[in-house]
Amino acid sequence: MQFMQKVIALFLVGLGVFSIAQGSTSWYGEATVESVSGNTLPQTLELTVLGEKEEVINDKAVLGKGDIVYIEKWVDESGEMVRLLEVKKAGALWFIVGLFIAIVLLVNGLRGTRSLISLAGTTVLTLFGLLPLIAAGYPPIITTIIFAVIILAIALFVTHGWSRGSLLAFVSAVISVVCAGIFATLSLHALNLSNVPTDELAYLVSFGFSFEVVGAMLFAGIIVGTLGVVDDVAITQIAIVQELRATDPDLSFQTLFAKAMRVGREHTGALVNTLAFAYIGASLPLFVLLSMAPEGMIIALQKEPVVVEIVRILSGSIGVLLVVPIATALAVFYSQRLTNLKTEATHSHHHL
Repeated sequence: MQFMQKVIALFLVGLGVFSIAQGSTSWYGEATVESVSGNTLPQTLELTVLGEKEEVINDKAVLGKGDIVYIEKWVDESGEMVRLLEVKKAGALWFIVGLFIAIVLLVNGLRGTRSLISLAGTTVLTLFGLLPLIAAGYPPIITTIIFAVIILAIALFVTHGWSRGSLLAFVSAVISVVCAGIFATLSLHALNLSNVPTDELAYLVSFGFSFEVVGAMLFAGIIVGTLGVVDDVAITQIAIVQELRATDPDLSFQTLFAKAMRVGREHTGALVNTLAFAYIGASLPLFVLLSMAPEGMIIALQKEPVVVEIVRILSGSIGVLLVVPIATALAVFYSQRLTNLKTEATHSHHHL
């Protein structure tokens, strides 16, 4: 979740950098380190950029001859300037991604293939559909909710196939995400936050994005972060109801609902903790800094970056908590209706 929010931020920053580069004489590209001065940071790297020998200062990581880096070169009134943007990590990154894919396929088999297709589809949809539309000025809340619905459909129907269970899970998840979105929107307005409550958002503003777009990104990050947990709980709760009904077809609506809810409460209790720990863990350096704040913990906890994390935790938790009764009620109602129809069909056949 937090990872996805960081990817969203970096993607928009990339859009901003690209737009700036288009209107200037900047050049971005790769270069191979030809020689290095120093074994500790900072180092001086010698490399060839656009056919010219250049020296750049490296304060990223200790490098050696043959390493590949990304360079920015531009021209302004003072002349040509060259700087190191980043060390190339694509090779190691692809290895990690490949290892992840192999483990998913090994553990889940065919279902793992569907999960990976779903993951790829939702990632592409988010990065190249949702974000450009928000950046282009489309209504952020409506756009995010529409894409959230599409992402949920891909995640559920591609991974679990088209069935009554996945359809019920989809409807339940959509209702829960909308409720979480409403809570997040009301909370963010009630807290009287500034236009850029976090450093990432301020960074986006510096690249030319409007305050409205940046605020929309905060909302979009909360909603997207909620999706993965909500769809998991929804499909699990539907499966629980189906198994309970298959075990005892004579269970009444109230009894079946109560049994499924008991299991669901145990599940959501663990997931709410997981969700909270995931956000807190990702923001642990921030909380460490706050614990050292001279003004005291009470004031520090009301600082905007912390408040935003709290809203993320609570919004995601509300989505998880609401999906259990919603999914359970829909699944029990549908299973009860099927049972009644079968009973009526049996009686009609008996009378004939």
